[in-house]
Amino acid sequence: MSDTDYLIVVRSPSENDEIRNLLTLLGDKYQIDSFTARQRLVGRGLALLARSEPGKLTGLAELVGQHGIESHIIRPTTPSHAPFRVRQVTICDDYLEFSDPAEPLRIERGCRVLAVLADLSGRIVSKNLSQLMVQNTYRGMAGISSMTDLELKKEVLRSHPVLDLYVLDKKQGVVTALRLLTGGFNPQGLGERGSLSSTGNMEQLLNLVGEYAGEFILNCDFGLALLPGCQLRRSEDGDDARTANLKALTRYGWLMSDLVLQKKAPEDSQLGAGISAFPGISAFPLHEVIREEIGKDDEASSAPEGESDKVTLPPPPEQALSSRRWSWRRFLPVAVAVIAGAGVFSQGAHQLIGKVFYAGLRTGALPALLSAALFVGGFYCLRRKRLIENTPTSRIRSMAMGMVELHGRARRKYALVSPATQTACVWYRLRRYRRNRKSGWQLFRQSDSGAVPFLLDDGTGAVTINPDGARVRARVRQEGFPGQEGLMVPSWSGTDPDEKWVEEVIHEGTSLYVLGTARPLK
Repeated sequence: MSDTDYLIVVRSPSENDEIRNLLTLLGDKYQIDSFTARQRLVGRGLALLARSEPGKLTGLAELVGQHGIESHIIRPTTPSHAPFRVRQVTICDDYLEFSDPAEPLRIERGCRVLAVLADLSGRIVSKNLSQLMVQNTYRGMAGISSMTDLELKKEVLRSHPVLDLYVLDKKQGVVTALRLLTGGFNPQGLGERGSLSSTGNMEQLLNLVGEYAGEFILNCDFGLALLPGCQLRRSEDGDDARTANLKALTRYGWLMSDLVLQKKAPEDSQLGAGISAFPGISAFPLHEVIREEIGKDDEASSAPEGESDKVTLPPPPEQALSSRRWSWRRFLPVAVAVIAGAGVFSQGAHQLIGKVFYAGLRTGALPALLSAALFVGGFYCLRRKRLIENTPTSRIRSMAMGMVELHGRARRKYALVSPATQTACVWYRLRRYRRNRKSGWQLFRQSDSGAVPFLLDDGTGAVTINPDGARVRARVRQEGFPGQEGLMVPSWSGTDPDEKWVEEVIHEGTSLYVLGTARPLK
């Protein structure tokens, strides 16, 4: 056993106000980087928050517990051996016997068993990440939820997993450690439970062990947990990736055994009563797990309508997407273009334009007019510059009505998604260009998010921002060609090489500077 203590925390599925306050305290008091701490506090499964000499993690554990994060201090045991690989299962009345090529090892009826069901391919990690990204895109940060234990178990079983079984004793520690591979053991030992499906046989073996064990603890979080020496390597990393993953799985199994064995007495009694000690660790018979999941589904189906999706972001309002506010800035260019076009196509237009031009130069009216326009434009830019410099940055909590300058992070108020790149955003503008042989790329179509409002949060409060009619400068700009858009945007010209699209996006969470007029929200 090492002389270092580990503080292992149960991660929260989503970030909330308690975790944000905890991140600030961890940085101020313990000098823990907020980015690293957020990774270890938010997500699925377990994570190592800190390690230190014995007796120095108690204060940190109490601080974490005060903010709603469950934590455990353990002293990890160095793995003495890897689980023995077995290929034969024999069912007896009082025990299960595992053998070939190892010596016969038994799991007695009524003993304490930790089962680690692991996917070594990385498929579960990718699926969990994809699910979180989709939920964040279409439901928002508040609507993120990880896979449940039952969903995770089903997905792991589909990926031809490895099953490690640890027989635990409070005094002796790990008594027996066994390893079975999907399709790597003789299904005839299962008797009538056996089938032609290797995945089905693994599931039946899992159920069988759960029936014989007095306390059955199932863990499927390998690859999702952030624990030392338990990182999952992908097959692309090299031929030795599977060997390294098996070693990491051994380390993970021994750490989980330490968590179960070194918990305090009150928690042990809770385990016996059928309460799960950690997310992903089910500490009761398998049929009770299924019964509890079915009960949760029934409760969800009987809940009042709208309660299950109360955290889901609403879709953007259609009126906001299609609305365009006409002002003198938009009307003036159109009016000038109409007058100029009428003059060009009228009779004797060339002679008239020539006379006006030469008369303007001879009398000095044209240079004077151009100078006046530049003079007014210069004062307009100077006025805007002074306005930006002289307007102090206000806090949202204490801002006054009228001209204000705000700085904060953008949050979505509606489930707005950029049409080309399919990312969660608060504002987008999509331009389509067509190539002209003579003049190059020319804009022929443009769309944007219009008047879809979003929230600006500076830590003291949040305010609704209406971007309709505003001058927006987005730092993120992406280009592509037909066929590279998302599913929501059709390619009008198939794969025409003479077309391209340019999308400007302000992603959710971007730090924004906003200058505008504040008024009460109607």
